[in-house]
Amino acid sequence: MVSAGLDSILARRRLSQWPIIAAIGAIAALGQEPLGLWPATICALGLIFALIRKAASGKQALGIGWIAGAGYFAVALSWIVEPFLVDLARHGWMAPFALLGVSVGFGLFWAFFDGNPAKSHSFLWDQISPFFGIYGKTVTLLTEK
Repeated sequence: MVSAGLDSILARRRLSQWPIIAAIGAIAALGQEPLGLWPATICALGLIFALIRKAASGKQALGIGWIAGAGYFAVALSWIVEPFLVDLARHGWMAPFALLGVSVGFGLFWAFFDGNPAKSHSFLWDQISPFFGIYGKTVTLLTEK
């Protein structure tokens, strides 16, 4: 049932996929404070990973990662507009550009790590991914009580 839904999302034209994928990324950000809906984050990240796994090409997986990451960061970093509201007449016009630029820019990090391993193995991915696994395990071991 879920697989059929994922296939229907991927079967759409690219521009009609983007709002759905961005919405899934935005749902993933609901686990952040003040909402703290961590089950929504787990479900949404699972959907994103499943979409990437079902992607037809590395390019499509890269696009899914970028759009989902942009949706995630648009919600998670929505506080970024508040400093622009201090002097609204002078700086308020920059707030949407700041949020859009930050979310799309940070979404590139998701695109890199989602697009590379999906359908093609690059030298850079093969060299970097073990480092992050070792780093994460080291941090976990050092911070356990």
